Order: sequence, then structure tokens, then C-alpha cells
Amino acid sequence: MRIFHHNQVFDPSGGFHASSAKRTMTGQSMDTWEMFTRESLQNSWDARDRVSTEDGVTFAVDYDVIEGTDLEVLRSVILGNDFTGVPALKSQVQEETVPLLTVSDTGTVGLRGPSNATSATTGHTEFTSFVRNIGRSDQKELAGGTYGFGKAVFFIASRVDTVMVYTRTSDENDQPVHRFISMALTDGYQDGSVNHTGRHWWGIESRATTGTGSVTYAEPFTGELADRCAKAMGMDRYFSEERPTGTAISVIAPDLAAPETGLRNIARSLTRWAWPHMVTTEPDLDPIEFHVNLRGSAIDIPAPQDDPALKSFMQTYARALSMQPSESEEWRESLVYRTTRVFTGRPRKKELGRLSVKTLVAPVDEKDTVVGKTIESEVALIRNPRMIVEYWKGPPDVTGEPYCGVFLADEAADRVFARSEPAAHHEWNHESIQNEKGLLEEFWGSDSRNNPVKIFFEHMRLLLKRSVRKNIGQGEDRHFAAATDIARGLGDYLANSVGGVDTRVTKPRRSSGGRGGGRKSRTVGPTTDVRLVDLRRSAGDQITAVFDVTVDAAETVYPIRLDAKPLIRTDGSDVKLEDAADAGVEFPVFESWEVTSRDSGDVPFTGSSLVLNEPAIQIRASVSQPADCAITLYVDITELAPGTGETQQ
Repeated sequence: MRIFHHNQVFDPSGGFHASSAKRTMTGQSMDTWEMFTRESLQNSWDARDRVSTEDGVTFAVDYDVIEGTDLEVLRSVILGNDFTGVPALKSQVQEETVPLLTVSDTGTVGLRGPSNATSATTGHTEFTSFVRNIGRSDQKELAGGTYGFGKAVFFIASRVDTVMVYTRTSDENDQPVHRFISMALTDGYQDGSVNHTGRHWWGIESRATTGTGSVTYAEPFTGELADRCAKAMGMDRYFSEERPTGTAISVIAPDLAAPETGLRNIARSLTRWAWPHMVTTEPDLDPIEFHVNLRGSAIDIPAPQDDPALKSFMQTYARALSMQPSESEEWRESLVYRTTRVFTGRPRKKELGRLSVKTLVAPVDEKDTVVGKTIESEVALIRNPRMIVEYWKGPPDVTGEPYCGVFLADEAADRVFARSEPAAHHEWNHESIQNEKGLLEEFWGSDSRNNPVKIFFEHMRLLLKRSVRKNIGQGEDRHFAAATDIARGLGDYLANSVGGVDTRVTKPRRSSGGRGGGRKSRTVGPTTDVRLVDLRRSAGDQITAVFDVTVDAAETVYPIRLDAKPLIRTDGSDVKLEDAADAGVEFPVFESWEVTSRDSGDVPFTGSSLVLNEPAIQIRASVSQPADCAITLYVDITELAPGTGETQQ
């Protein structure tokens, strides 16, 4: 079989410089591999099989090195010996090994439709959209992308500007088909008196008639030959009976100076931008199974629930999804969480989406999260594809407290937000749509120059500047919020106030052999510091006091056990459980620990005792507070013998 290299020349009427598509993507304010991860995952999600939401999607990134007989398949079967206009590719395949970075998805529909772009069709055109065309029509269904330039990031990621594409899909007649084709985007060049666009394909030579004549071009390999090429390149590993269709794209000679470091960054990027797909929150959403591998060895993908920032984003996301319908921009819910719907207000009221916010105990430092920035007033902007567009920095809350939030675009506004994104889809920019009259008329349902994206950011800033304390409700709820503010700031002076909480908690001395420390004892060894951070009201007007527990201990001291001891506070002393029982007084009850740990292997806590094998990022203790009494909390430390859970003697 003769391999045909289609080296595209400019038509007499003009054409498209391949380098223009690459320049569009390299001009974005985002790292190449961040764009690579986002674009490839977006493509896979858009291609999911929507017939069922139970079969799921596999998304995988694999780094491999081709050598030996597999490398010979690349040289003699896939590419042949014509490298005109692609000298870097020629040099690479002459090496003893060729590295590949393959992005695979299965449980998706693959690149469907005809293999050439000449004929007009009302059916599927995913193959020609990815392999043949650059740019996209506004008439096409809007999924994640709006420009059609995103595919260029695959070529940017290659040191030789070349990728291979393998897809198991259906053709224009809805018949099963397997296809394999190679393609490159390089700088345009002159060959004698002929100008070349810099676009290349390797496949089977074919001719097609156009409206102005006939052209020669490269058709993909199909059937057994396509499968043979894919197997040699390791591009068929994720197809199965349960997920028989999909696409694999291999980047030849990926621009990774250190493959393991690069793959770990890709794994972190997946968690950073796609964590909504890593948590079970929407039952009708196709689950995605993620893989990142270095030559067959798995690279860990950070779990969002173990990330101190993403854990809070996840909680606000769940609340945004469960919001009840509303016609007003009024904050609802509790002191820690608040939700509202965002509307335009002019020229007519249109919903833009749902906003959910959580107040944080403290900012989350950049070094402690995969988000890549310190989280102190950030809102994750999310469209219907359920991937993060950006972590937008909102204004400070008037209380000075840090917060994080999630905004979910309303389905009716999704198209407007999508069109406001640049080619990398990493922000919403109202200037991008200010002159799109048709889009604005579609959104408003009438002629309007008002820009809904600009209105969105104006409303967001106003909403987020308002203190939740001024908007959570009327009557007792408002008084309860005010009492919490006072308790946080003036707890030292409220030891005997009705329903108060005393924040005067000293550092107890180290506990040895189970002996508790007294308040006036000298501090020795590891200590704790306890601070009230919240009061929560639940059903039946039950109040829960939440304390932040800080441990001051060297890492060599671990493992340790923390024992929480709630007490009733009076003017002169602390009332213990046995004394309260004798007096017939209701006593505060310890409810739970909440621990954010660097290592999920910490020994589980039992009741009011918590065992830690290493320092925790954040520790909170919740205590049920009886009505009409003030409470305080002591936390004692006991050193344990390593690996035994027994007290260190």
C-alpha cells in the first residue's frame, strides 16, 4: 500500500494559514498544558454518548515510548517517507525511540459522519470538524467550544507539530467504522512557485469532485489497517464491550522536558478544572473515569475532597445544585453558607444563574491547594459542561471574612457566557459580545444593546459585598446572627451571657497517661489552642458551637490523641458533667470532629477522641449547646506510641 502525504497548497481563491490556528491558542493567557488538558477533556465530554447517563465515560492520558517493531509500523505503515514541509518529523522518526502522549476517550460517540468535508450534510460532522476544518459555524450545536480553534493545542503540544487520530464511530450512513489518520499543522512555505498552507495529512490517496473541479486528498485508513496502526501505537487500550466507541489522539514527541512532572501537572489540572465530574452530585450526569499513566504506571490524580479549598467549593456546589426556585436576589440559608439567584434586572428580568457562597475560617494558601492561587474571595464560574471556566476573584466581604463560592450559569444564559469566552475558554469577557446583535436579541427576546455578561459582573460584585448578616432573614434569625458576631469578637466578656460561648480557652498542658491538664498549670510539650468560629442553628432551634482547634506540636511527637471536653462556664468556675447532673442542668454534648488532613490514612476518631498520625491542615470540633447557658471547650493532647494507638510512657 502506498502512503499518501497530502501537503495542502493554497487554492487560487485563497486559503487558511495553519500557523494562524496555532497562534490563536498560543496567544491565550494560559499555560499550554493547562489548555491541552481543558481542551481534550472538553472534547471528550462533548462527545459523550447521551443515549444513557449510566454507561459513563473513560478519559485517559498516557505517555509511552514507541520502539522496535512498533516504531517500524510508524515509519513504514503510518507515515511513509514523504516529509516535505515537516523536516522536524522526519528527524524524530529516525531516532531509536519516539515518545507519544495519547489522550483517549471511550463511552463517547467518536468522530462521526463523512470523512471528507465537501458534501453538505444535516447529519453529524465531528470527523470533518476535527480533521478537516478550522473554525466552526454559528449554526452548529453549542457544546463546550465556540471557535473551533481549540484543536490547535494538540499540535502546539508536539515538538514536531504532528498528531495521529484513531476513532471507532459511525459514518454518514450510521454504519460502524474504524478510522486512523495522521495530520500536522506547520508554518506555511513556498515550494518553487507554489504556496503551501502548512496543513498536512497522511493516509490513502483519494479524489473528490468539488463545485469547481476535482482534488486529491488523503482519506483515513479504515477497518483492519486502522486497528493495526492503533494497536502498534497503543491507541486502542481503553475500548471495551461496555464502551466500544470513542477516539484516541496521539501527540508525536510531546513537548515535555520531564514526562513524570508533566503528567503530574496534567493530573493536578484535571482536578483543578474538572472536580465537578469527580464528585457524585448530579444523578443524571454521565460519570467520568479518569486515568493518567506514565509508561503503564498510574499517576495519582488528586482527590478534590482531600483538597482544603476544593472541599469547600464542593460543598457550595452541592448547595447551588439543590437551590429552590426564586424570583429575587435575596441571600438564603445559614451563617456559613448562603445562596441566591442572580438576575439581570434590565431591560427585563432574566435569570443568569445560581450563586452559592461559603464563609471560610481562614484563607486557603496557594501551597495547600491544586487551584493554583490563594483562596480568600474566589468564585468558581461554571457553565453547563460542568467544568470550571475560571476562579474569579470577587470583592472582599464587608465583614472581612474570607469566602469561596460557585456560580452555575442558567441554561438560558449558557450560550451568552460561552460566546463571551476567548478561544481557551478560561474567562468571561463582556467586551467579546458587545457587538453581537443577534446573540443579544436571542437572549433578551427583543432588540437590546444591554450586555448580560457585564450586568452579571456588576450584580455579582454588589451581592458579594453585602454582609450575609444583613440578609439572612428576619426576627430571631437576625438576632442570632448578631449574637454570633458578638460572641466571636467579644467572647472574653460574655462568660455568663444567656446562650453565650466563652472563647477564653487557654492552652492545656500536655496530658500523660490519660491525666487531664488544669487551667492554671504550666504549659508543657505539645499544646492546643481553641477558638470559637461559628454558631449554627438546626431544626428545633438546637444550637451547635463550632470551634477551630490548632495543635502546636513538632512532627516527631505524632501520633497523638485529642480529647475534647465541653464544659459549662459560670462566673467563677467551670461546671463538669457530674456536677451538672447533680444539679439537674442540661450539659453540652460533643457532636463531631471535622478534619482536613494531608494523609487520608489518619486513624478514625471515636466519639470525642481523635487520633492523628501527622499534622492536620484544619481541625474543627462541634458541640451541642444547651439553651440558657454559656459553654467552653478544652482539648487535651496525649502522645501515643507509634503504630500501637497506646499511650506513650
